[in-house]
Amino acid sequence: MKTSQVILLNLSLAMSISSSLALTPKADWGYESVAKPNAASEPAKNKRPAHGGFAVQSNRVTSMLPPSAPVEKEKDRNTQAVESWLELYQLVSLDHELTEPQQKLIQQSLYAKLMTGQSPEVLGILEFWPTVKRVCQLMPEQQENYKDLFKSLMRLQLRTAHANESNLSETAIGELEAMAQLLGPERVAVPGEPPLTDSAIKAYADMACFIFEQNHPGRTVDAEDNRTMFANVICDKYRNAPDGPAREAMLNFDLTWAKFKILWTRGTDADHQQMLSQWNTGAKPVTTTPAAKRPPVSDQILAAVLNNGPWKKILLAKIPKPAVH
Repeated sequence: MKTSQVILLNLSLAMSISSSLALTPKADWGYESVAKPNAASEPAKNKRPAHGGFAVQSNRVTSMLPPSAPVEKEKDRNTQAVESWLELYQLVSLDHELTEPQQKLIQQSLYAKLMTGQSPEVLGILEFWPTVKRVCQLMPEQQENYKDLFKSLMRLQLRTAHANESNLSETAIGELEAMAQLLGPERVAVPGEPPLTDSAIKAYADMACFIFEQNHPGRTVDAEDNRTMFANVICDKYRNAPDGPAREAMLNFDLTWAKFKILWTRGTDADHQQMLSQWNTGAKPVTTTPAAKRPPVSDQILAAVLNNGPWKKILLAKIPKPAVH
C-alpha cells in the first residue's frame, strides 16, 4: 500500500477484533472503499499515539481511583457489588465527583435489581472489578482505556433502554438518568433510530490514524481535513447501510476501539504484529505469515468484563446466529 493511501477500516473486521472473546458483537458489512488522505510528513510522537486518550502523557504512577483494600470477608456480597458499581461510575466520571443524588439513584436501582432476577447483572461486577481496579491503579494508560470501555458499554445500555423504555421500571429509569448525566449529551451526526453519534465517528478516525501510523512509521494522517473526510465517509455509509447489523457495527465503534486499545496496551510486540496483520490482510489473514498463524490476541480481564454485568445480555443478543443449512 502506498504511503499516500490508507484503506478505511472494514467495520466487519472492526467488530471481530476480539473474536476470541465471548460476547463480541459482529456485523457482516463494512467499508470497501479506498480513501486517499493527505499523509503528512511529521513523525508520530511515540509508539502509542494519544488518539482519543490512548496514551496518557503523564508521569503519574498512581491512579485517581481510591487505593485498593482487601475485601472484608464479613461484608455482604450485595454491599460489595453496590460499592464496586459506585467506584466504576466514579471511574467513568473522573472529571467530577458523583453527586449525592446520583449516588442515591444508582444505589436504589442496584438494590432493587438485587431483589429480582436481575441480581446476576449487579453481582457480576465482583468477577472483574477488583482486578480492573488494580490494573487501573498500576497503569494510568489502561485506566483511560477502561474508562472509555465502560463509557461505550453504558452508551450501548442507554441505546438499548431507549428502544425498550416502555418496559423499564422506575428504579431502572433512575439509574439510566444518572448514567446519562455522567456521560453527558451525545452530539448527533446522522439522525435516525438510533442516530449515529460523534463518539462513534471520533473512535473511527482515531483508529484509522493509529493504524496508518503503525504501518507507516514517521508519517501521520491525523489532520483536520482527513478527519473530516473520515466523518463524511462513515456518515454516508450509515445513511446507506443495507440493514440493522451494518448500522450497529458503526454505532458500536467506540466499543470496538476501546477493546482494541486495551488489547494493544497490554500486548507484546508479537501481539501488535498479530493485530496489525488482521487489519492489513483482511478478514482472512495470509496464513503463511507467522503473525497470522498465532491465535487471536485476547485478554482474560477484558473477557471477564464483557461476560459479566448488565451489558452481557445485550451483547449476546447482537451475536449473529449461525445460518441453518
